[in-house]
Amino acid sequence: MHPLWQVKQVLTVDGQHYVDWNNNFGRQGSPKVWISFMSLVAWIAIHKEFIDTLKLYMDNSFPFEVAGLMLHYPPYQCAFPAKQMCLLQLWDEIGIPYDHHKQLFRSPLMVIGFDVDPNAMMAILPVHKKHELVLHLSHFAMKNFCWTLCEFQQLAG
Repeated sequence: MHPLWQVKQVLTVDGQHYVDWNNNFGRQGSPKVWISFMSLVAWIAIHKEFIDTLKLYMDNSFPFEVAGLMLHYPPYQCAFPAKQMCLLQLWDEIGIPYDHHKQLFRSPLMVIGFDVDPNAMMAILPVHKKHELVLHLSHFAMKNFCWTLCEFQQLAG
């Protein structure tokens, strides 16, 4: 981890202070580091590689491409949507690891629990997820019930 970020990653255990120079994800500063890094990668993708439809959510990146515009990607010996292939090539060039099985493209595509259909410009929460959400909200908002911080954190997952 960059030395300037290490200041924000000091752990205190039994009165002793330890600098987390490795950036174990899960600490308070980790999302800021990750988002800063991915913002730079996104800027490069958009302004230097011209992937103008790139969308990001934490560690998910996905460009929008016209259906059928596919290019061959030699490392996997298969075709990907053109902008997705350009993004993979950028990641290869700067050394960002990724998994082949996570390089999905279809319509609709599940993104953070929503069925996203870019061709119809729609994002839909599936019916079973809606019922689950209503159940959790009903449980959370029970009348005359006060949640402890521990119970609230367990509920939040």
